[in-house]
Amino acid sequence: MRIHLVLISAVACLSVAFQGAAQAAPAGTVDDARADLASGDYAGSLRKSSALLSSKPVKSDPAQRYELLILRGECLLRLKQRPAAVDAFEAAATVMKNQRDLPQAASATALAVLTKASPDLNYKPKKQAGSGINIVELSSRQEAMKALFDDLNAGVAPRIDKALQDKSLVSTQALLRDLWELYTVELAAKGEAASTAAKLEALGGHARSLVGAELDRLTSRLEQLKDLASEPTWATEVMSYRGLNTNERNELRQIADYLMQIQHTVENGRRISRVLGRTGEGWDTLLADCAVARDVAQQTYDRRY
Repeated sequence: MRIHLVLISAVACLSVAFQGAAQAAPAGTVDDARADLASGDYAGSLRKSSALLSSKPVKSDPAQRYELLILRGECLLRLKQRPAAVDAFEAAATVMKNQRDLPQAASATALAVLTKASPDLNYKPKKQAGSGINIVELSSRQEAMKALFDDLNAGVAPRIDKALQDKSLVSTQALLRDLWELYTVELAAKGEAASTAAKLEALGGHARSLVGAELDRLTSRLEQLKDLASEPTWATEVMSYRGLNTNERNELRQIADYLMQIQHTVENGRRISRVLGRTGEGWDTLLADCAVARDVAQQTYDRRY
């Protein structure tokens, strides 16, 4: 009986060892997944890319994750799994955004935008009748990308004109996502994005002037509230400070909340500026002004009672 138990234990240990070895065995390489895509074995490429994406080495390698996610998206396009392909391209874009790699993040974003705009995997230009332009085949994808840029550009142009005339930041903020997509599609279609970059520069300058004026107004009002709160008063020969009444305290809270919104907008503007290869210096100045306004708000808050 003891011998049988020993044999059974040994067999079990060997089985576990073989299973562990099988699990540890590599499912292939990025080159293997790429070769399967090239040969038309899309399911095989997906299996390899999925296994690799789950592996520890690839999880810590953004470049490989990006390539495998793009491969996954290309396979899913060929298998007509459009929503899943969009998810793969967007995931690839996120990987490279986190690495501040603008060209590759833009390339993946453009693929996602084009795929979303092509319900049957054919992009139909708004001013062109017919069955559309195939987005799966690389030979026609560039043409589809150019047509998509023309359509997006035509749609966003009047909104930019309105935003440049607007006295608030609402219109500009609503445009940011669309302008990023326009930028990526132009870059994919033409190899450069001078047209969209110029639009972003114009909107950035307009936004900075609006934010600067608003910060000046808020800081001036905060100084007034601080002076009110700091007014000396006398009660039974003891000096104290006036503080703020209920309405003034409510106003102070609203200003503080508004300052946080402005700061987020400025930080976003600086991020976009740097992504486009600029220094972001103009936005840095506004961030410094935000800090000054916050200091005055804090001083006022400390004297509110």
